[in-house]
Amino acid sequence: MCAVTYRLLQPDGSFRESDAPGTLGGNATLKIYGRLDCARAIASIPLGYGRHRVFFSDEKSAIAAGYRPCARCLPDQYAVWRVGPQALSPYPWTQRPHLKHTMPDPRELADPLREVSTSRIIGASPGAVFDAFRDPARLARWWGPDGFTSTFSEFEFREGGHWRLTLHGPDGTDYPNHNVFHEIVPGRRVVIDHVEGHWFRLTVTLDEAPGGRTRVGWNQRFDSVDERDRIASLVIPANEQNLDRLQAEVARSG
Repeated sequence: MCAVTYRLLQPDGSFRESDAPGTLGGNATLKIYGRLDCARAIASIPLGYGRHRVFFSDEKSAIAAGYRPCARCLPDQYAVWRVGPQALSPYPWTQRPHLKHTMPDPRELADPLREVSTSRIIGASPGAVFDAFRDPARLARWWGPDGFTSTFSEFEFREGGHWRLTLHGPDGTDYPNHNVFHEIVPGRRVVIDHVEGHWFRLTVTLDEAPGGRTRVGWNQRFDSVDERDRIASLVIPANEQNLDRLQAEVARSG
């Protein structure tokens, strides 16, 4: 009988064979590490998370490899990482939130093959449409596809702010979501990163249109062409439904 071996990711990005399994798992795309029994990671495996999963022998190796702790299953470590550079902190400077890196993240680069885009003309000013984003009570009324409702547990409407919510499906299934506001330009632009599970960036632009209306641009960028192709059949109709609900919310408050 052949002995079972395990491939563990090392700080330099290489792998080594081990007779013992890793003590922590991680997502190679999002650069997040967490417990092997992390409920969020396990729930994401059917959605393709397994393709990006890596393992570590210990937490020190994960940190040295440039990974940050999972907010869901390692909240204490995540709180330390989120604070920012500290002399006694174990996390490397390059891993800190809001730092500018010398090399661009490939996900920052535009690539139509990784994107899903649509637009909608709404009969209100850009400022009026923007108001439907910044007010959490209003946002909760229209966010998500048809039949979904949402509950917000955290909503920090500022650049770098966190937005945690649970989408409640029409069949009773709950879908936890963790987003970060990457960029906010009042009345012009809202950029949101979906940072747990499958990564994507949603860029919403608000441009003036004739007659006092607004052209709402809606662009989702995924971390790979495969991920975009896998999920496109779901997100394309869902995005149109979301815009339908946004349009109704703006008209409701107009």
